[in-house]
Amino acid sequence: MEQAQSIIHAVAERLGRSNNDIATLIDAFSAEIGKALAAEDTVAIPGFGTLSARKETEHIVTDLSTGKRMLMPPSIVSQFKPGSRLIKAIQQ
Repeated sequence: MEQAQSIIHAVAERLGRSNNDIATLIDAFSAEIGKALAAEDTVAIPGFGTLSARKETEHIVTDLSTGKRMLMPPSIVSQFKPGSRLIKAIQQ
């Protein structure tokens, strides 16, 4: 959680806003992305990346330690593909 607080503080300083304003913005932004992914929509943020979600049907897996087979329920799996600017920032 400390990393999140330092990012909030850095963005607040950069934009001349309060930490509370930025934390509220991030909460709202996260909630909207969550809604979009729950609806299986794709969210593209230019330069940052693309978030998407897909339904995974129920399937059988085998526990490697016991050999027991288990039925996994359907689920929604999220994916992230980094954008070009993010990739460049990481590589520097």
